[in-house]
Amino acid sequence: MPIGAGAIIGGVSSIVGGLIGSSSAKRAAARAAAEKLRLTKKLNHLETHRQAVINPYEDVKSLAHFARDMSSEMSNPLAN
Repeated sequence: MPIGAGAIIGGVSSIVGGLIGSSSAKRAAARAAAEKLRLTKKLNHLETHRQAVINPYEDVKSLAHFARDMSSEMSNPLAN
C-alpha cells in the first residue's frame, strides 16, 4: 500500500500544482492584455494630439549657396 499511496499523493500534488500554475498563467495573461490595452490607448492619444511637423526649408528654392569648394584647404598626409 505505501507505493500506491505515494503515487496517489504524487498525482494529487501534480494536479494541484498544475491548477495553481494555470491560474497564475491566466492572471499573468490578463495583466499583459490590460497593459497592452493601456499602452495602445496611450499611443493612439499621442498620435492624435501630436504637433505638426515644422519644415524650416519649405520655402527654400535652392540650396546651392550652402555648398563650397574646400578641396584647396584639405590635404592628405598619407597620399603617395
